Amino acid sequence: MRTVVPKTMLWYIYALIDPRNGTTRYVGRTINPNQRLKGHVYEGKNDRVLNPEKAAWIRELFTLGLQPEMQILETGQDLIGSGEYLWSIAERNWIRTLREADCDLLNRTEGGERCVPFLSPASRERQSRRSKLYCQTEEGKLHLRKATDAAAIFLKGKPPSRAALEATRKAHLNSHPSPEARAKMSASHSGVKLSPEHAAHIAAALRGINKGRVLSQETRAKLAASHRGLKASPETRAKMSKSRKLWFAKRKSASNSGLLSLWER
Repeated sequence: MRTVVPKTMLWYIYALIDPRNGTTRYVGRTINPNQRLKGHVYEGKNDRVLNPEKAAWIRELFTLGLQPEMQILETGQDLIGSGEYLWSIAERNWIRTLREADCDLLNRTEGGERCVPFLSPASRERQSRRSKLYCQTEEGKLHLRKATDAAAIFLKGKPPSRAALEATRKAHLNSHPSPEARAKMSASHSGVKLSPEHAAHIAAALRGINKGRVLSQETRAKLAASHRGLKASPETRAKMSKSRKLWFAKRKSASNSGLLSLWER
């Protein structure tokens, strides 16, 4: 009896990298990485393309004498004719994971489409529903964890894109943490001792930051009100006394050596 060996298809999930700064700009799937990279380069020279944003980025690289770099993110195999497309799940996982990591991807969809121009909306909906159901299984959760871990390794040491930095800046602009968030932040820093190198770095950054700064009358009034009625602990009083004695000792030494005016500058 003749044994039928099922045919498999080897696929690759890849990323297109900007050679100027190492940022990830596009994620795709192919069975021939070299040929697919040539296809992207050709699309950059063409006006009628499915992804104008990606083509514009590639043309921008061309003007600098550069072209996108391809990096393989994941490989796998699918049984031909089985109706199960693991590459579709993998591509969606990578796009979702990298976007959650603030990568400025030029993908126009969530990924996983076999051929975007020829898929009906119903087919796209079925693929999306199948992908979500798979991600709820144990195998799908394991696959997602592997993709997340692999993405973290892939992104390690890579600088964030300008769009990601701008999005982070806008997210924190005029943000006011809730009392619960403030309490959690305080608890996470409570009792944490800084290393000598870290403390020296902070001190160097803050040194002279208020030199020459003139406080407004409103700020002075707020500072006075916040300190009014406060009593220093014995430990704080001892530190303040020691600091004053050290200051007067240095001043007296400078006065005796005739360098008082220079020391006071």
